[in-house]
Order: sequence, then structure tokens, then C-alpha cells
Amino acid sequence: MHKYRTAIATLWVTSLFMVLALGMYFGSLGKGAEVTVPQQQSQGYRPALAEETPEQPILDLNTATAEEFMTLPGIGEKLAAAIVAYREQIGTFQTVWQLDAVPGIGERTMEKILPYLKIS
Repeated sequence: MHKYRTAIATLWVTSLFMVLALGMYFGSLGKGAEVTVPQQQSQGYRPALAEETPEQPILDLNTATAEEFMTLPGIGEKLAAAIVAYREQIGTFQTVWQLDAVPGIGERTMEKILPYLKIS
């Protein structure tokens, strides 16, 4: 009977030690460490504006016409009309990243046209 008590006590102490050790390990994770979560469409990142040329001017999202949008790479008549319609729906663009919500404008199109856009 004495053997079993010793074995049970040893198991109990070992289990307690493991619970305490794991608690200390997982409880200390993140303490003292600063965690920053970047916003999805941060104003901090934006490709540099392209140099304005007579062939490709920098367009203001809030004033450009559909015809002007059609001068951008990858923007045809339908997408230009969709941009203008979306702008009329929301009022004004606050950031260029709002273009992502226009149906038909995907990541690749955004990459192509961002350097040619500005907000005033």
C-alpha cells in the first residue's frame, strides 16, 4: 500500500509541476511585447505617384470624368462608368483604396492605376 501512495504522490507532484510550468510559459507570452496590428489599407503605404505627362496625367478621383478614367491602364468604358457611379453613390473618395470596392477593379488593376491617382 505504501508503494501506491508514493507513486500517486509522485504523479500528483509531477502533474502539478507540469501545470504550473505550462501556465507560466503560456502566461508570459506577450507580456512586455508590443503588438501592433496594421490597418488593411493604411495611408502609410502608397506607390509613388507617376510623373505626370501630357499622355498620362495624374487624375483626381473626386473630379475626373469617365473619359479621363479611360486613359488609365486597364480601365475601359465599363470600369470608368463604374468608378463614376460608385463616386456618386458614396459622395467623395476619402482614400484611393476605396476604389477596391468598385466592382471589376481587382488587385492587379489597382497596382496599375494607383500611381496615376490622387485625392484632393
